[in-house]
Amino acid sequence: MTGVTAQALRDLVAWVEDGISPPPSTSFVMTSDGGIRLSQDAEVRGGVQPVARASANGCVRAEVAVGETVVLTGLAWQVGAGAIVAAEWDPEGTGHFERFAVDGTQPSVTIETTHVYTRPGTYLACFRVGSHRDGKNGTKPYGRNNARVRVVVSDPP
Repeated sequence: MTGVTAQALRDLVAWVEDGISPPPSTSFVMTSDGGIRLSQDAEVRGGVQPVARASANGCVRAEVAVGETVVLTGLAWQVGAGAIVAAEWDPEGTGHFERFAVDGTQPSVTIETTHVYTRPGTYLACFRVGSHRDGKNGTKPYGRNNARVRVVVSDPP
């Protein structure tokens, strides 16, 4: 079961058993080609999934040389009530995430790390976050979201 599904079931139980109305559904726009566009603004977006953004050297695409230090910055916001309970970076896009400490009490976090690429190539660094309506007291699974940033690494001049 995914975190979003688990939270939807928790909300349903709270509604039926305690009369607590669930939060509004996620707001989205359907594009002409059948895609779904979600707002990057947490308040407009709604729903239970956190909003995540990532940058490399302050941009959505960074061009660097092998051996150059890249600053990766991830931002996350919890939609509505709750807090960010997990934050991880995978600088090389390989599925190997490094977890960063978050205390599970804040509705937003900024996680900054650095990485040095040792080989030329194009990397999709991934920032992954998790949130829970009950914050650090919540039980897994929790809602997740990812943000990616492109890092193009070339041989030194």
